[in-house]
Amino acid sequence: MAIRLRRIDGRLVALCAAKTWPEPGDKYLDDTEHYVLAEKFWRDYPEVGIVPDPESTRRVDAAECRQDPPGTPGTLSTETAQREEKR
Repeated sequence: MAIRLRRIDGRLVALCAAKTWPEPGDKYLDDTEHYVLAEKFWRDYPEVGIVPDPESTRRVDAAECRQDPPGTPGTLSTETAQREEKR
């Protein structure tokens, strides 16, 4: 679903883009942008029980590994590398 990010009474809210007219200051996220943000949430919070696409997870994990020096404790890249070693 495409969404609009909008401030209403000082609070940032996400609105269905199909059900709202654009207003100045809105940030528009198309279907794909919204999906990848949701997928990032699913990866970072596995306790919600939604399993993201494994191929997408592999690509993201590889990209995030480039952001952290190898072996940096507490980073997703280190945790991913440890999971890969166990396989």
